Amino acid sequence: MPQPGFFVLHRWAKPPLKAGPYVLHAEHDVADWSSEPLDSHITVTAPRYTLPPDQLLGVYPPANASGEFAGRLPQIVMRRRTLPWERDGDPNPADPSTSRHPDHPWVALVVLRSSECTLLPDVAVAEALSPGVHHSGERDVDRCACVEVPTSVVNKVFPAVQEIPLLTHLREVDQRDTELAMGDDDGWLAVVMANRLPMSDTGPSGEPVPVRYLACLVSLEGQFHLLPPPPPPRRIFDNLALAADTVVHLSAADPDHLAAAGPAAGATATEIAGHFSGVASAARKPAGQPVHVAGDWQATTAKVERVAAAAIGSDAGRQVRLAMVDEFIGPASYIFELDAKLRFPVLAYWTFTTTGSGGFESYMQHLDVGLLGTTPRPPAPPPAAPPGQPATTPPPPPARPALETVDTGHVGLAHLTRRGDRTRAWYRGPLVPRPTERSAAAAEGHARLAHVSDQLRVITPDGREDLSRAGAFEIGRLLALSQPSVVAALLRWRTEQFGAQRAAEIAAAALPSRFLDPVRRGADLGRLVTMQLLDALGDHPLEVVGPVRPVIDPGRPLRVSEQGEELETVARGLGVDLRTVIDAEAVVRSAALVALADAEVPVAEPTDASTRQVAARLSGALTARVSALTRDVMETRGTRSATDPLGGLLARLEREENS
Repeated sequence: MPQPGFFVLHRWAKPPLKAGPYVLHAEHDVADWSSEPLDSHITVTAPRYTLPPDQLLGVYPPANASGEFAGRLPQIVMRRRTLPWERDGDPNPADPSTSRHPDHPWVALVVLRSSECTLLPDVAVAEALSPGVHHSGERDVDRCACVEVPTSVVNKVFPAVQEIPLLTHLREVDQRDTELAMGDDDGWLAVVMANRLPMSDTGPSGEPVPVRYLACLVSLEGQFHLLPPPPPPRRIFDNLALAADTVVHLSAADPDHLAAAGPAAGATATEIAGHFSGVASAARKPAGQPVHVAGDWQATTAKVERVAAAAIGSDAGRQVRLAMVDEFIGPASYIFELDAKLRFPVLAYWTFTTTGSGGFESYMQHLDVGLLGTTPRPPAPPPAAPPGQPATTPPPPPARPALETVDTGHVGLAHLTRRGDRTRAWYRGPLVPRPTERSAAAAEGHARLAHVSDQLRVITPDGREDLSRAGAFEIGRLLALSQPSVVAALLRWRTEQFGAQRAAEIAAAALPSRFLDPVRRGADLGRLVTMQLLDALGDHPLEVVGPVRPVIDPGRPLRVSEQGEELETVARGLGVDLRTVIDAEAVVRSAALVALADAEVPVAEPTDASTRQVAARLSGALTARVSALTRDVMETRGTRSATDPLGGLLARLEREENS
């Protein structure tokens, strides 16, 4: 993948299958048996007469823009990398399944003036082709736009067959580079360039005259034979030749106008002058002026802006496009009326205006090289008044306010506050007349860090604002944001830090604050959280993960029956004789009874007659209840009373009660 700020150019992107109908033939043979063959008909579709809006990423020059565009070829950028090569632009007449130029794109970008073409924005598909040309197969739309161009203009400004693959290429860019990627989803862009520099005209005094151009992405499918042949190599510029706007220039001072789109192949200056002498005589203008004069491009630009502001609904885009190409829709006053008219489907189109020649040479010619001490140029004299009228003088220019400066290098400037108040403010650049005192550093030794320019506004003793540092901050910020790599790095940093801060706030609500204090001071959230959790597990396991599970589980109660088999279970578990366990149990029980008999239990003696009566009744009731329980036990365990100490005790109690 290319680095941000760089891109890689590829010759073309070959699609797996070009658009058109296909037949999938299948046969299955097994030994001596074979099935019937199967033919499946499929159709590979692709844009043909219109470009889907989601496939257009950008154009240059921008639509409805005006500027010095003469130094760069117009271009259009499309999202799908294989789109310019998805159709066969020049099929072989002998075998339509093959192509005479398989690596040539089927589209081209042409740049035309209003005197060279007529745009038909809404015609039937069958009427959008040149005479004698027919397209078979599927149609993505029933009606489309087309451009009608004379044959002589096609031979002058359309690319030759050999030039088409040189004007279309595949561009690979880094998706993180927002300026070059242009919103693409995979970083592969198809670019189609024009072969014509949009030059401006030249006025009688040599000044550039604005010219409005129409850029069209045209379909060349089935019309390669109508394109001009490759021009021969040219080494000498003719001083009398057909200019780029298909009109005769009587003098050719700028060779770029001739090189952008010169005469037809093989034509000489003498032939051109003889063929078009009548036209040039009929439309002759002062020397140095072309026959064609550019229209009011500023009015057209303003009209497009008004339509764009008022257009609403789903038809808004069409209204803006029609307003943009209004001067190209009407019938064009061709110089070559006898030429055959050719038509090409237009997939996308836009207009722009070239207002100057542009380029390094133009900038250097208009550079003011006056040094310090140069006398200002005198003002231009007012135009002469018509005969019989008094001479008029232009109004004097508005007086410039007096310069306001101070010893520190500050200059007083007009300032418009955020509330709309007009006042004066101080400003100073980095160059000062004398050494200045730097601002004091903060307690930690660093200068104060500003996040926005408003933090650097200072109120001077006279009550004005000092915008010097705020202006420097804003200039530096804009310079940094002009670099795509800086913008991408800031977006990544913001995403990571915002996510880390958000995770820290969520974790703070679930974990104690002492675990997350080091995390808030760090940058690597994942690593710090891991280390702090491991330390917390070792230092405070009960608070972090809860009680620790014991090494062994407590014993479970034994499941024994009610027939006295618990002694047998204990003996088997301990690996001893059952008789030994029974004797031990008897000894333990006898010892327990003796201990109970010897235990002293304090008894509270009743003090009055009523208390003695209550105690006697309670004692009688208790004795009766114990006797009843003893009787029940003896009935169920009569066989064990002789050998069981408890049974003997119960028998003795029963005898005492009967006596």
